[in-house]
Amino acid sequence: MNDRKQNTPPSQGWHASGMIVYVGIAFVVITTVLAWLGGATVVGAMLCAAVLVVLYGRVDDVVEFSLGPLKARLEKNVAESERLLNGLRSMALAQIRRRLDEAASVADRDFYLGNDDLYIIQDQALDDLRNLGIVGNDANNIIRPYVLTIAKQLGNRALGVPSSVTFLLGETAESERQEIMLQNNSNPNPETIHKWLEKYGVCSERVHQLVADMAELIEAGRIQTSDQVRRSMDERPISREDLSISN
Repeated sequence: MNDRKQNTPPSQGWHASGMIVYVGIAFVVITTVLAWLGGATVVGAMLCAAVLVVLYGRVDDVVEFSLGPLKARLEKNVAESERLLNGLRSMALAQIRRRLDEAASVADRDFYLGNDDLYIIQDQALDDLRNLGIVGNDANNIIRPYVLTIAKQLGNRALGVPSSVTFLLGETAESERQEIMLQNNSNPNPETIHKWLEKYGVCSERVHQLVADMAELIEAGRIQTSDQVRRSMDERPISREDLSISN
């Protein structure tokens, strides 16, 4: 008796399905009686009703059997489409990287590509990355090598050229300049360049603007204006106008 009390009451869905079965059974009985009275159509209806009653309890299995192959095919097509999209996305990303690498190589070797072109390349890359769903820090990490190339060039411009440094500041200053430039080419550091400039009294607005541009690019992770690119391409020696009065 305890087991009977612990049984859970039937759900509403069970009542609904049970009712349909009862209706089907009633329909079978009625059509059977009518069939005895005569009528081939009624007999056909009786058979259909009987089949429906039998199949009702297996409807889920019938649907699964019918749609199973279609579902498997759809899942396969979706998986293949995802692989294709991922492949196209990877190809597009590789093309963006290659374009940035080529532009960085041009800037690194002091070949003149055009200030606006070098700036537009960055914006085009960011637009393309955005279309691929790559934004924020992920996009910055991809364009960072290109931005660092421009920052490095700005630092090298601030350090001037060997002949003028040796002539105006001496051999020690030139030796230090070469060492800093080697460091700058692998790891641009505006603070190191600023200390060297300060040590030897190079304090013109032009030179310090180069260092400020360099620091801004590294901090922001992006080229801010085409003027920064223009200044990175403007190679000129340190002159007496760049020095403090004491020198």
